[in-house]
Amino acid sequence: MAITKVTRTLLSTGIVDNSNATAITIDSSENLIMTAGGTIRAGGANDLILDAGESGTPDIYLQSGGSTKVKIEGSNGNVGIGTTSPSSKLQIMGGTSGVDQISLSSNLSDNTTKGAGIIMTMYTNNTAALIGGLAVNGNTSLVYGSSGTDHRGVTKHIWYTNTNYNSTSGNTERMRINSSGQVLMNTTDAHNGGAEVLHITTNGSSGGYGINIKTGTSSGGTMMRFNTTGAIVGQITTSGSATTYHTSSDARLKDITGEARGLEVINKLNPVSYTWKLDGSADEGFIAQEVEKLIPNVVHQNSDDDMYSMDYGRITPLLVKAIQELSAEVEELKTKLENK
Repeated sequence: MAITKVTRTLLSTGIVDNSNATAITIDSSENLIMTAGGTIRAGGANDLILDAGESGTPDIYLQSGGSTKVKIEGSNGNVGIGTTSPSSKLQIMGGTSGVDQISLSSNLSDNTTKGAGIIMTMYTNNTAALIGGLAVNGNTSLVYGSSGTDHRGVTKHIWYTNTNYNSTSGNTERMRINSSGQVLMNTTDAHNGGAEVLHITTNGSSGGYGINIKTGTSSGGTMMRFNTTGAIVGQITTSGSATTYHTSSDARLKDITGEARGLEVINKLNPVSYTWKLDGSADEGFIAQEVEKLIPNVVHQNSDDDMYSMDYGRITPLLVKAIQELSAEVEELKTKLENK
């Protein structure tokens, strides 16, 4: 027999409150049905509340001492901890100085689904001040964006701090990823208008490294590889004690058009001694603008500052050819002397 109306019934320490007409019914299969206006309270101090409210979609409240600690909204499934008006699927509010907002104490398995992991908005006086954050061993690494509801496309900053969790004031920026996809490390300079993907600035201290690449074995391996579409065009490899720089030289990549030039070019080169204007250090070499007129393929002009640079290694074939020509001349002279 179905019970169609419960007015106000005490069930142990719980209360089924149906003061609004027939908002709560029990059907013939003993299912408890709650419609708009119905409320179920359970626990010694109303610790658990299921409230259909005016919409008829039950919200769930977890309370302690009459104060709501957790709310699950029935209309959208949002979960609020420390708030009764969660604006996202999970929103955590509250906490005091020295108390963790979120504590993750177990290992997390690899997330195979696509999408965001954890996005945290930290508030100061109810104003969004910091987007993202991860506390580790009392220190904090922060991913910082701008306030608002959509943080896609803005610059992300990775900070280090051990003092201030609520703002970037006084903290040290270690890295940023800007809206152009550039990764900037130890610098905020988006150099070359976004043309470079990675920009690293060293502090210039003795013993410091801009990039340090280390293999996991003592026998060395490929440290860096350079690719164009469908082809390897160069790489840097190491043995146990040496480094080798490789440039593409496969016969299958070349159409041979003749012999390399030798003395005819080498004799026209102008080796000079000089000092560098920046630090006054002495050096010897060539002037790129002069070499470009003789061997244009060894000279490069930078697109961002128009400065010239040279690949000295590409002069090697001409030097070898020049030595061969000189060797042939020496052998010819030796033959003439022997025949006198």
